[in-house]
Amino acid sequence: LHKNYSKKAGESSKEGVLITHECFKFTKNNSSRDGKTWWYTCASKNSHGCAARATIKRQEYTGDDGELYVKNTLVEISTPEVHARYHVPDQASTIAEHIMARIKEEIEKDPTSPVGV
Repeated sequence: LHKNYSKKAGESSKEGVLITHECFKFTKNNSSRDGKTWWYTCASKNSHGCAARATIKRQEYTGDDGELYVKNTLVEISTPEVHARYHVPDQASTIAEHIMARIKEEIEKDPTSPVGV
C-alpha cells in the first residue's frame, strides 16, 4: 500500500487511487455503505482487460493533535502474476505521478516558497 496513514482533511481527488508493488495502479471501484471497505480494480482493466483486484479496510480516528486521520489496511491484493497475464508494470508512470503528488504537497504547505529550494 503506497500510503497507509493520511490526514482526511484536504485529501486530493486522487483518494480513490491505490498503488501497490510500487508499479501497479488501481482505481476505486466501489465502497461499502459504511465506508469502511473499499474495492479497487486495476487501472488497466478497460485498456487491457486486467482482472487484478484489491480490497482495503479504512478506519477513521482522531490523532493526539486533534486532526482526523484515516488508517488504510490492505486485506486482499492480486499478485503481480495476475497483472502479467494482461500487461507489464508501469513504473515510470507511477514514479512520475508520485513526484507530482509530492510537489503538490510541498506547494500546499507553503505556496510562497519557491519549489526546489
